[in-house]
Amino acid sequence: MDTKELKKILRDHAMFISGSDGGRGADIRLKDLRKLNLDNINLKEAVLTGCNFSEGSFINANLRGADLYGCTLSGANLTNAKLDRADMRGALLDGANLENASMVEVDLRRGQIAEVGWKLRGAKLSTEEKERGEELKENIGNTDLSNAKAQSADLQAADLQSANFENANLSKANLTRAKLGDAMLKGANLSETNLSEANLQSAVLDGANMRGAILNATNMAHASVENIVVPESLSHLDETIRSRMVKHHIWIRTNGAEGRPADLHSVDLIDINLRGVNLSGMNMKNANLHSVNFSDTICMFTFFQNSNLNNSSFQNADLDATNFKKCVLKNTDLRRANF
Repeated sequence: MDTKELKKILRDHAMFISGSDGGRGADIRLKDLRKLNLDNINLKEAVLTGCNFSEGSFINANLRGADLYGCTLSGANLTNAKLDRADMRGALLDGANLENASMVEVDLRRGQIAEVGWKLRGAKLSTEEKERGEELKENIGNTDLSNAKAQSADLQAADLQSANFENANLSKANLTRAKLGDAMLKGANLSETNLSEANLQSAVLDGANMRGAILNATNMAHASVENIVVPESLSHLDETIRSRMVKHHIWIRTNGAEGRPADLHSVDLIDINLRGVNLSGMNMKNANLHSVNFSDTICMFTFFQNSNLNNSSFQNADLDATNFKKCVLKNTDLRRANF
């Protein structure tokens, strides 16, 4: 596709989105559009099936509801892109940058051979594009996000079943209610990721970093968790305390833009297991924390002043700038804690 033709399609699509006369929705299927700069472009609801956008730039682009079925976006920069409810089944996003991207209810399930023909019906394709269509039929499969950078991405309620996130960075991402059944998350960075109500049944999490991840009503039945510290679920906590902690984690993940810091002063959490939970910045002053398991927690700038921490364990915890002033620390286990 030459530049002149592409510009006309993009111009017509902009008119279509705005409701102007003469507008026409973009239908760009199986085109080779590698390394294009489409920053700030509005391709909302565009049909882009099977296109090769590898190493392209889509910073701040609007791709909400777009048909990106089977697209190649390997190494593409999608920072701050809007991909809510886009069809990205079978897409290749290995090495892509999805930092702060909005991907609410995006569909990243496995692509199916039978669907490719249906997706390409009515398209006017060159001989080269027809060959690419046959290749797509042969190679369509699980969505590949291996080594992708998706820090702070919003994947709320996304369908990610069987997707490959091996060694991907999903730290501080929002995966609330996400469907991750059978997903490959081996070696992924899930630190401080919100996995509340997510379905991780039969997912592979071997070697993943889940430190500080939020597990609240998370389904991890039959998940593989070798060589990993799985944070304790918040589901066993009192509803009021659990709600405050979830809002606190949202406050951390969004750098204060949403949620609120948790005030848990004077609470009674005796014998509670909080292993691997992120408690940074929480107010836990004057609390009864006798025999609480704080091992592997993140407690940066956590306030424990005047609390009872007898027989509690902080093994391997991050205690940088933690305030223990006037705490009762009899038999408290601080082995391998990081101060």
